[in-house]
Amino acid sequence: EELRIEWGATEVRVYTRTWRVERTTPYSRVDISTGDQQTNLYRGFFGKRFGGGEGIQFGAQQYGTTPPGRVSPSSDQISLLARLGWAKRGWSFDAFALRTSRDRGEINPQPIRGTVAVDSIPALTAARTDAYVRAGYGDPEHGPWLQAMASSVGYTISHTSNNGFGAPSADTLAKDTTRFRAQYIVQGGFTLGPLRLDAAERYRVGPGIFVPPPFCSVCAPKPSPRTPAPKLWTPSARVEFVTGPLSVSAFAEGMGPDSLNRAEVTTRLTPLPFLSVVGAVGTSKDQANPDSSATTNFIRGEAAIRLFGSLWMSGGLLRRDSTLLVPPRVFGRPFVAVEGPAATGYMAKIEGTIYKALRVDAFGVRWNDTSGFYRPRYQTRSEIYLATNWLSRFPSGNFSFLASVSQEYRSRTLFPVVLDTTTGFQAISVPDSRIWNFHLEIRIVSAILTYQFRDIRGDPYELVPGYLMPRLNQFYGVRWEFWN
Repeated sequence: EELRIEWGATEVRVYTRTWRVERTTPYSRVDISTGDQQTNLYRGFFGKRFGGGEGIQFGAQQYGTTPPGRVSPSSDQISLLARLGWAKRGWSFDAFALRTSRDRGEINPQPIRGTVAVDSIPALTAARTDAYVRAGYGDPEHGPWLQAMASSVGYTISHTSNNGFGAPSADTLAKDTTRFRAQYIVQGGFTLGPLRLDAAERYRVGPGIFVPPPFCSVCAPKPSPRTPAPKLWTPSARVEFVTGPLSVSAFAEGMGPDSLNRAEVTTRLTPLPFLSVVGAVGTSKDQANPDSSATTNFIRGEAAIRLFGSLWMSGGLLRRDSTLLVPPRVFGRPFVAVEGPAATGYMAKIEGTIYKALRVDAFGVRWNDTSGFYRPRYQTRSEIYLATNWLSRFPSGNFSFLASVSQEYRSRTLFPVVLDTTTGFQAISVPDSRIWNFHLEIRIVSAILTYQFRDIRGDPYELVPGYLMPRLNQFYGVRWEFWN
C-alpha cells in the first residue's frame, strides 16, 4: 500500500506498509495480464472489515510462462494469501500467511554477442511459506505505540538438473533442501510534534544465519572467520526530528545476519525554497572480524537547486572506505569475496516538471576507479514521462494517463571468479548494456489498462556472468478495483 525508500550513507533501507482494509464495504480487485514468452498472470484480492472491528483479506495469484525462443519448458507459480484481524480502541491483532509454490524449467544455453553463454539456472521445484501473528497498541503516526510479532519463513527446494556455470554442485542437486527460520520482534516508540523515536529488538532462530563464500586476496584464498549462528539478537533504534527547513535523523542497528552492525546520521537543510542540502555519515563494523580494518566509514553529500518552478537539479558524491565485497550467494559458488579499495563516486540527478504534465527523472553515478568489482564504473537511469488527469476535460477525476520512456545504462562490470585453491581467482566481466523501456497506463474510473515494452531494441545482455536477461518482452493487461 505504501513504499518509502531511504537512501542513507551505509545502505538503502526500504519501508513498506502492507495492504489494509479500513472500510466495511467489501473491496475486491482483479488483475489479468498476458505478454510475450507465452506469459499469463491472473491475480485477485478480496477484503472486508466488519462493524465489530473484525477484518478478513484473501488473495491468489497464478503466473505462468513458456519462453519458446530459449527452448525451455514451461514455468509456473501459484501464491495464496490470507489475513485475519481485529482492531478497536487503539488495539489491533492480526494473523497472516502467504504460501508460494513454483515449478521452473531448466534454462538452456543461448548465443549472446556471437558466443554461446551457458545460463546458470537449473530447473527446480520450490515452496515458501511466510507467516506471522502480531499484536499492537497505538498509532505510529501519533503518540506512543507498541507492537510484538512472531514470524516464520519455511522454504523447501528441489533441484532436478545442472547445466553448467555457477549452478549448484552435484551434492546439492542430489538432495532436497528444507529450511525454517523464526523471528520475534518487539518494537515501540512515540511521536510528539517534530520528534519521532522508535526502538526494536529482533530475535532470530534458525540454522546458518550467515555462511560467507570463499575469500580470495590477490591469489591465495583464506578461510573467513564467520561461523553459522543458530540464534541472533539484533537491537535497533531510530530518532528523527523534523521542523521547518531542518530534518535530522539518526539510525543504529546491532549485528545482523551479515555479521555487520551499522550507525549513521543524516541531515537535510532547506534554507531557501529553491535550495536543499543533504549530508550523511555512517559506519559499519564486521563483528566476526576482530581486525580494526573491519570498520568501514561512509560519506554522502548532495546539493540541489530548483529551476523553472519545480525542476530540481542536484549533484553530490559518495565515498566508502576499503571493505570486504561479498557476492550474493544465490549467484553460485564461482564468485568470491574480495577486498575492495576505497572508492568515491560522483552523482548527478535531474527530476521534476519540464513543462506542464511532462516530467523527467534522471540519475547517474561515476566512480573514480576502473577496476572495482561487483559494480559498473558508470551507471545511469533516465526517464521522461507524461502524467496527467486531464481535469479540464474530465473534472470528475475519473481519468488519468501515464506514458514514459526510460533508458538504463551500465558500463562493463568485473566479477572475481575462483579457479582453484592454488591459483586464486580470475577477473571476468560482462559487457556494457543500454536498455530502453516503454510504459503506458490509462485509468478509467477504477480500471487501469497497462502496457509495458521492456528492452525495446532486443539487445542480449547480462548483469551477472552466466545469467542471460530477458529480451524484447511485452506485457499488458488490466487491473480493476470494485467497492460493493
